[in-house]
Amino acid sequence: MGSMSAHSGCDGPLRRLALGAALAAGLSACASTQTEPWQPMPADEARLVLYAPGLDTPRVHFERRTEGIKTFERGHWRPEAGAFPEAELVLLAFTDAAPSGMSWVREPDLEQRIRRWLATDSVEMGRGGVDRNALGEVEYLRFTRNGVTECVFMRQYGDTFADQRPPEHHGGLMIRGYYCLAPGEPLSQGTVHRVLAGIGLAGYEVPPRPRDLSLPGGAQAGAEASVQRRSIRGNAFPYAVRFTSAVYTTAEGHEIADEFDEIGVEDGRFYLFVKWRGLTAEPHVARLRIFDGAGRQIDSSDYAFTPRSARWNNWWPYTPDPDRDAPGDWRFEVDLDGELLVERHLLVTAVGFGSPRSGTSADGRESAFDEYSNFQESSRYKAFVRNDETAWAWRSGKTFYTAMGEAMGACQERSRDANQSPTCRLYAVGDEIVWNLSGAKRREVIEAYSR
Repeated sequence: MGSMSAHSGCDGPLRRLALGAALAAGLSACASTQTEPWQPMPADEARLVLYAPGLDTPRVHFERRTEGIKTFERGHWRPEAGAFPEAELVLLAFTDAAPSGMSWVREPDLEQRIRRWLATDSVEMGRGGVDRNALGEVEYLRFTRNGVTECVFMRQYGDTFADQRPPEHHGGLMIRGYYCLAPGEPLSQGTVHRVLAGIGLAGYEVPPRPRDLSLPGGAQAGAEASVQRRSIRGNAFPYAVRFTSAVYTTAEGHEIADEFDEIGVEDGRFYLFVKWRGLTAEPHVARLRIFDGAGRQIDSSDYAFTPRSARWNNWWPYTPDPDRDAPGDWRFEVDLDGELLVERHLLVTAVGFGSPRSGTSADGRESAFDEYSNFQESSRYKAFVRNDETAWAWRSGKTFYTAMGEAMGACQERSRDANQSPTCRLYAVGDEIVWNLSGAKRREVIEAYSR
């Protein structure tokens, strides 16, 4: 934002405020205004509404004050017991007409606003964007406070409430505020979306109260078990820990494609991505251990590196095996030089159809193909593969080549387990059997199906 919006004079009505509506900053006037102190406000008179994860039965404190032609309402949310998560929202409302003193209004961009608000703290900005809630479009920016507290800052202007009120009433409103988890707890993108979706304003639109206001991890306890701790041997700290579907390289370093705290066991490869801070310029070894929903360790992987600076990123890929990995609350542990510094949880949901989806039994192959034929989901592709003996596998995926690749890998693994030939090939593409087709014909079917 940060743009200026000029009023046409000091003697007319206030025009509809554009994105420059200001909250306690930068409003200049020809006439003086008087700021009143904050006064407690009865909850039944408050207009701000927030349904946010971790705040199922919150302690809420409302207050208000006026400043010339501006009226402020502020709400502060904390859990019934404890200090986090914490949230605060402020509503700014202008009257319909400006006094003779109105001339300019200004609102800084979100990064400037956060840095002004936390002027004495160390703040590192994260990813931002635009989301939607019951009121309309809302902008947000994630940030980390003092290296350990993950937060999101939001702002929403009245001119986004386009489906709620006639245009002439839109500009004189603005909501902004923040939501923070406890120090060391990870703030996922899914939680950010739930917070933004839980904002409402009485008299405009109030979202329905969600049935589940627990934090990610399947249960509140699961999220509280997540750990990101500083090394007691040095200053190393896992500043950010994320689950993502892809990692890519930019001019500034490495970035992740997305973030999530829930995945289906059939959704294919994902990554655990860790941003380190405070590393020393000497050899280190980071080790990841993965435990599935049954508590069984299903993978362990080491990453040896010598950082060129105190900041370093590393990531580990993993592809769930729906036939072997138990769904549920998965636990990920990361050691740095033998010291446990990260414990994160990921909710892995079961497939929406029966199992197994690979094996080495001829009878099992027939029943699995019947199940494969009955599987229909418009947003997913499917592939069935087998070898020349009795090994087989099938998978679904967001692309055909993802489904085929994972099915091929499972078929080859089952073949080796049974001392059979690991040479597997396509048996069916979608609902069409291609086992006996020529290579050219098979490619035509794949091209038509994968468009």
